[in-house]
Amino acid sequence: MADLPNYDRLEDNQPVVVQEQPQPVAAANAPASHTFVITDTTTEFGPHPVETCCSKCGQVCITATSSSPGTTAILIALCMFLFCCPIFCWVPLCIPTLRDTKHYCRHCNALLGVYDAK
Repeated sequence: MADLPNYDRLEDNQPVVVQEQPQPVAAANAPASHTFVITDTTTEFGPHPVETCCSKCGQVCITATSSSPGTTAILIALCMFLFCCPIFCWVPLCIPTLRDTKHYCRHCNALLGVYDAK
């Protein structure tokens, strides 16, 4: 809270400046019965489940995840197949740090974000 001036010390000939705070104005076309939900868009998704607010249902939950081989893993596997050893080309597809992870809401199954492995 800002400190208010001491009006007891003011002399009679000094002007007093009063600033009014602007009042919030409702939009003319927005119905008064709607509730606006502000979602957290700063959540950083990683390879593990995170706690976030669902942008679809508004529930705060820990995300459900599913992973699949990322682009880097696929390119390494392809290069191994073509140039190196086709027998072991499947190995990069199983490395956890090379897998992309999709994060879903546990309540409504909406896709909340994707972590791209690099």
